[in-house]
Amino acid sequence: MLRLRALSRLLVMFACSAMICGTSSAQSQSANVASPKSSAVPNRVRFQGSIEDQNGKAISGIAGVTFALYQEEQGGGALWMETQNVQADATGRYSVSLGANKPLPVELFSSGEARWLGVQVAGQKEQNRILLLSVPYALKAADAETVGGLPPSAFVLAAPPSGGNGGAASALSSSAGILLPATIVGTGTTNFLPLWTNATTLGSSALFQTGTGLPLIEADGVGSALVLDTSGNLAIASNMSKAGGSFKIDHPLNPSGKYLYHSFVESPDMMNIYNGTAILDAKGKAAVTLPDWFEALNRDFRYQLTALGAPGPNLYISKKVVGNRFEIAGGQPNAEVSWQVTGVRHDAWAEAHRIPVEVQKTGEEAGKYLHPDLFGLAPEKFGMQNAAVLRRAASAKRPSN
Repeated sequence: MLRLRALSRLLVMFACSAMICGTSSAQSQSANVASPKSSAVPNRVRFQGSIEDQNGKAISGIAGVTFALYQEEQGGGALWMETQNVQADATGRYSVSLGANKPLPVELFSSGEARWLGVQVAGQKEQNRILLLSVPYALKAADAETVGGLPPSAFVLAAPPSGGNGGAASALSSSAGILLPATIVGTGTTNFLPLWTNATTLGSSALFQTGTGLPLIEADGVGSALVLDTSGNLAIASNMSKAGGSFKIDHPLNPSGKYLYHSFVESPDMMNIYNGTAILDAKGKAAVTLPDWFEALNRDFRYQLTALGAPGPNLYISKKVVGNRFEIAGGQPNAEVSWQVTGVRHDAWAEAHRIPVEVQKTGEEAGKYLHPDLFGLAPEKFGMQNAAVLRRAASAKRPSN
């Protein structure tokens, strides 16, 4: 059996090639200054190691070795992997160029995260992984040829209109070999952020902002807006549909080690819940006064009473809500009572936008699922991946109750 002892040295074959390219570049510049040549950053990293048998004796000759990159020192799947036949010398030492068979992805070294190299000789377990040091991350230098992933030519200003300095711009374009972009055209709406509708045309997006106000997102062009402020609060001027919801906070008893979740309380009605306690008088009665807007906001009241500290089998609502006030009777003198009242919203907005309990799927929605995987179905066939379908489903006019 072979056992790999990986060295902690990683070398990049840049020095010699840099000297050669430097001489070549100097000669090229003396001949033609206007025609510099650039070389692509090689997607390879030099690595040296040694192999020996289970008795610690160096092995020479050819051995199959698999190299892999990981995000973690232990566990996890390989981010990149290749197998090479290494040629070990009499002392078991070998040198390989990682990426020779399968190029190293540049993005592996541009995220700022550590990378670990795993090495495994054929027929053996993978040896302890080695933390890669700075050299492989130089592959990120390839991005220096771009600005945000775009070539410099993407940022060249368009040629000015005829007249003025148009001739100078044309001369610059032809002499430098730069292809200037086509003239940008299009129309837009005041205060709306622009959107590229094609390669050379601008239009209006769904985002708009006035003055120093918060950016808004218009929904289907009807003026409904989603507002996201800088503190993370969310305000919605229309209905919101969701599969579920909860609050999430640092756990009160272990804020540094746990989260605490509570689910939203749901109802088929636009229900509001109010509660409190009352102390009964010497006759076992009490009057509860509610906010002055209570009846303006709510209708269809429901009541619940619970005696505290002693039984109250005869407790009842002696007077329903009238004038934002209801009364309790039938209790023990001076007893404490817990009460709860619910109401269904009937303000102007709620009356105009009742939330339906059941809605038939029609058109593009028919036969589709919001979460097909939960029903054992393939999302690509039965899911509503089409954003337009989802948008129309969310904005469709809902029937009133």
